[in-house]
Amino acid sequence: TPPPAHSVAVRLLHTFGGMDVERPEEQPKHEEKQHRGKLYVLSEESSWEDKGTGLVSIVEAAEGRRFIVRDESSEVLIHDRPVLTSEDAYQLQGEGSSKSIIVWDDTETQTDYALSFEDPESAAEIHALVSARPGQQAEQAKRLLPLPEAGNLSELARMLAFVPPSQRPRLASECITDTFVDALRQVFRTAEDEGNEEELILLWRIAKGVFVLCNHRLTERYLRHDTYEDVMGMLEYDEGIPADKRVGHRQMLKVEVRYKEVLDFQDAEVMERIHLNYRLQYLKDYVLPRVLDDGSFASLTQLVYINNSVLLNNLHRSDRLMKQLFDGLRQKDLQSLLFVQDACRLAKVMPPSHRAELYEKMVGQGLFSVLAPFLSEAGPSSGAEAPVPRHLAMEVLLLSAISDASHLRRFLVAGGEGAASAEGRTLLSGLVQLVLGDDDQGVQSQASDVLRHVMDQNQVPAADREAFLEILYCSGVMDEIAAPLLNVAKVDSLPRNPSSCYALQLVCELLGFAVTTHGERSRTFMLRYNVAEQAALLASVGQQRFLKLAPLRLAKAMVNSKDEVYHDHLVKSGIFGALLATLEQSLRPPALGGSLLTAATSELLELIRTQNAKLLVTHLSTQHEGQLRELAPRVKAAQNLLLRHQQNLEQEAQPAKRGSMALRRCSSVAAGSEDGVEGPCEEDSTDDDDEEEAEAFFGSLAEASSSSDAEGEAGGEAGEADEVGAGIQAFLQEEAGEEIVEGCENEESESSDDDA
Repeated sequence: TPPPAHSVAVRLLHTFGGMDVERPEEQPKHEEKQHRGKLYVLSEESSWEDKGTGLVSIVEAAEGRRFIVRDESSEVLIHDRPVLTSEDAYQLQGEGSSKSIIVWDDTETQTDYALSFEDPESAAEIHALVSARPGQQAEQAKRLLPLPEAGNLSELARMLAFVPPSQRPRLASECITDTFVDALRQVFRTAEDEGNEEELILLWRIAKGVFVLCNHRLTERYLRHDTYEDVMGMLEYDEGIPADKRVGHRQMLKVEVRYKEVLDFQDAEVMERIHLNYRLQYLKDYVLPRVLDDGSFASLTQLVYINNSVLLNNLHRSDRLMKQLFDGLRQKDLQSLLFVQDACRLAKVMPPSHRAELYEKMVGQGLFSVLAPFLSEAGPSSGAEAPVPRHLAMEVLLLSAISDASHLRRFLVAGGEGAASAEGRTLLSGLVQLVLGDDDQGVQSQASDVLRHVMDQNQVPAADREAFLEILYCSGVMDEIAAPLLNVAKVDSLPRNPSSCYALQLVCELLGFAVTTHGERSRTFMLRYNVAEQAALLASVGQQRFLKLAPLRLAKAMVNSKDEVYHDHLVKSGIFGALLATLEQSLRPPALGGSLLTAATSELLELIRTQNAKLLVTHLSTQHEGQLRELAPRVKAAQNLLLRHQQNLEQEAQPAKRGSMALRRCSSVAAGSEDGVEGPCEEDSTDDDDEEEAEAFFGSLAEASSSSDAEGEAGGEAGEADEVGAGIQAFLQEEAGEEIVEGCENEESESSDDDA
C-alpha cells in the first residue's frame, strides 16, 4: 500500500531538498511557455526513482484530459495517464512560498508520483489545470482573477489592491463563487498550519481587497456563518500591527461575545441576519476601520442600515413578538428594556413612515406605562458596570419625544379623569423631579429635553392649546419647575452639589422656552412670581459661571419677545445691573474664562440695540451710563448702545423743528395762492418735501405719546402727554397765523406803492 500523499511530499522534500533540475546547455525556443519538470516514482523499497526530465502538458483527448510528460530530448512519453477527477488528488508541496512539487497517488496503478518543476509558477499553473473540474478550464480562461493558489497569492493581492471602478462588479462576481471561496479558505488553512507569515500577510491583503470592492452580496457571502471564521482568521494577520499586538477576532466572535436571545423569532433567516449584522458592525468598527476608504465605509454602513430596517420591520409587523417584548417589560426584565432601547436607537435611521408605525405599535402596547416604574429605580452599587434601568428608560422617552412628542404629550397631559391621565401626571412629576434632583447630569439634561418637547405648544393643534396650557399652569407643573429659582434668596441658600446647581441652569432654560412659546400664560406666571428679580439675584450670588449665564439666557428670551410688559418687568427687577457687574468682574485681570460671559452679554446688548427697545435703551443708557461708558473701550456693544440712545434723543428733537418749518412754508404758500401770487415754495418737489416733513413731525408726536403711555402710569401721564401734544400744535398754528397776517400786510404795502 503506497504511503499517503502528504507523507510522500515530506519524504520527497527530505530526499531531494528542493529538487534542482538539471538544465541543458541550450534550450529550444517555444512560442508558448514550456513547463519543464523531473518525474519521480516511489519504488517498492520506498525510494524515489528518477524517470527523467521532460516537458509537462495537459492534453484534451476524446476520452478526457490526460497528464503527459514528454522527454525533452527524445520526445518519448515518460508519463501518460488520465487526469484524476477526485478532489485534492494533486497536492502542491514545497518549502515556504516556493511550492514547486506536485505529488499524487494513482489509485488505478497503485503508484505514487512526484513531479518537480524548475520554478513555482509552472508548478502552480499545472496544479490549477489538473485540479480544475471537467469543463472548468474554459471558464478559468475567461476569469480576470486566478483561483487562489500558494504560488499566485502575491499577484492576486496586487490585482485586488488596485481595481478600476469599471471592473469591480466583474471581480466581485468572480470572488463570490464557491470555487474561489473554497480555494481561498484551503490556502489559508494550509498557510496557517505551516506558520507561513508571508503567505498569511498576502491573504490579509486579499481579504481586505474583497471588502473594498463595495459589493453587498460579496460582503454578506464572506461573513456568512460557514465562512466568516476563516475570513476573520485572515484579517487577524494585519501587516500594520505587530505580531504580539494582533487581535484574535475568531476568539472574540466565537468565545467572548455571547448572544442573548430576548425574543423567539422562530425564523432562521432573521436569526442569520441578526448575527450577520453584528459581524458587519464588528468588521466596520474594530477590524478594518484603519484601512477602509470612504466608499467602503459608506457601503458597510448602508448594509448595516438595510439589515436594521429589515429587522425592525419584522418586529413591528409581528404582534406575537411585540406582546412577548412588553410582557418582559411589565416583569421589569432588564434585557427587554435593553432591547427596546436598541430598537429606538436603530429606528432613527428608518424611513419616517416606518418609524412612526413602530412607535405607534409600541405606544399601543403601553410603552409609557411600563417605563414609568423604571424611572424610580435606583442605580447599581458604586463601581458596578451594569446598566442603570433609569438611564435606559429615560433614553427611550427622549428618543420617542424626538421622533413624535404627540404620543408622550397625550399621555402626560391628557384631559379627563381616567387612569391614563393619573399615570401621566405621575410620570410628569417624575420627570420634573429627575430634572431637579437626579445625581446624573446626563439624566437631568435628557429629562429637561423631554419636558421641552412636551411643552412646545407649536406642535399642539390650535383647538387643544388652551387646554394644554391650562394643565401646565394650573395643575402646578410650572410651579414645580420654577421652585428652585424662586427659593434663591441669598448666597447661603444656593445649593452646593453640582447636580443641584445644574438644575438651576435647566430651570432658567425651561422658563426661557416658556417665555418664547407660551405667550400670555407665561407672562402672567413671570409677573406673579417676579421671576426676573429672582434671576437677577441668581446672577448676583451665583459662584459658577454657568449660573451667571443662565439668568442671562432668560433675560434674552424676555427681550426677544418684543413685549413691553416683559421689558418693564426687566427694568424693575434690576437684572441689568447684576449682569453688567458680572461682566465688569469677568474682564478684570486675569480675566480667565470670561470670553463666553462677555460674548453672551454683548449679544444681549446688541439685541436690545438692533430692536431699538426704547424703554430698555433709555434705562440702560441713563441708569447704567457709568458702567456702559467704562465698558465701551473693551465691549463694542456697550458703545453702540450709548450711540443708539443719542440717536433716539436727536430723532425726538428733530421732527418738531422740521414740522414747524414745514408748516410755515405751507402757510406761506396758502396765503400767496389766495391773491394769485406765487410763493417761493410753490414747486412740486418743495411741496412734497413739506408734506413728508409734516407727516414725520406728527408721526413723532404720536410715537412720543405712545412711549410716554408705556413709561408713565396708566391714565394721568397719558393725559399729560395729550395736553403737551395739543399745546405744541396750538403754538405752531398760532405762529403760522401770525406769518399769514404779516404776509398780507407786506402785500398791501407793496400794492399801495405800485398805485402811487
